[in-house]
Amino acid sequence: MRRVNSVFQFTLKGSFDFDKFSDGYYSKKFSGVIIKRDKSRVLLFKSGKVTVTGLRTRKEAKALLSIIFGGLKLINGKTLNMTFSSKLKFHLDFSRLLRSGYVTHEPELFPGVYWRNNQSDSRAVIILFASGKYILTGVKSGKSLKNFHESFKTFISQFKKNKV
Repeated sequence: MRRVNSVFQFTLKGSFDFDKFSDGYYSKKFSGVIIKRDKSRVLLFKSGKVTVTGLRTRKEAKALLSIIFGGLKLINGKTLNMTFSSKLKFHLDFSRLLRSGYVTHEPELFPGVYWRNNQSDSRAVIILFASGKYILTGVKSGKSLKNFHESFKTFISQFKKNKV
């Protein structure tokens, strides 16, 4: 599996000039400032909360924030979400999977199917396509990733396509 995106949240310690980053920006719909850097986005709020998306690791996020905010210290860093992508190593009997009742599928809206582990209280989900490619999102730690992915592999193995 390959990590393709993560969302991190930090708190800036100390005082900072919000208007320096906002360029006078104010919106009734969104109370923060969006700072764009390449493919990543930093959301800055007056409370000092900072959300970073578009990067893979916490180290990358901290490096980006040190460039943007200079000497301000970051505290209370946490991972809000990690997203991974991968491909099954076998051919999938997609029609049998659809009939199983364990996945959600709305073909008029989206070509993928959604699978959630009903035995888990995790908010993680796998989006699986007929090609065998899938996206896993909604995990916050390596441990929950491993547990969720193992349960998915156990589940999906029953839908291997038999060779004819």
